[in-house]
Amino acid sequence: MTADSSMLSLQSALLASLAGVSLAHVALTFPPARNFNLDFLDSFRTKPPCGMPKGTERTTLKAGSDLNITWHLAYPHRGGFRLEVLDPKERPIRDLTPQQEEGKFLSGDPTAQSYVVRLPEDLECVDCSIRLVRQASEWGSKYEFYSCADVNIMPPNTFTQTCSGHGRSFGGRCRDRKSTRLNSSHLCNL
Repeated sequence: MTADSSMLSLQSALLASLAGVSLAHVALTFPPARNFNLDFLDSFRTKPPCGMPKGTERTTLKAGSDLNITWHLAYPHRGGFRLEVLDPKERPIRDLTPQQEEGKFLSGDPTAQSYVVRLPEDLECVDCSIRLVRQASEWGSKYEFYSCADVNIMPPNTFTQTCSGHGRSFGGRCRDRKSTRLNSSHLCNL
């Protein structure tokens, strides 16, 4: 085997292993995950609470509104998930999922990829984050994956519709740039 073919084999093996990892776990899709939409940020290899620093993009959300939080899940790990709001210093300040008798994670459907929450009416939080924490209990009781989205949560009287940067607001609803019909929600999140 020549040096060139050995290097090519090594590069191919590395690329194949990275491809498997990058499709393996969990990443928020709405609100969108931080700058690098990585789905393998875990509690053992990356720094909590989010595995990466804040980005420059923010999704503006209206306090008191219902929000369908969605995520990519390529592998249904054992255990549950939880959603929470982190303050500007990335400390948890509000749980968005209800507490369960058996712990702070919602469990039952390991394939869940969305959860509807009601943002607290009394919460105004600029430069905050929404964090998804997903257990992977088959790898240990403390093994978790996380994904964070940078958000501003504004009170209704100061909320300005931005359609998440994906469209234009018409009468409180969004018209997606790619479509001529109005989105059924106040957010263009596709």
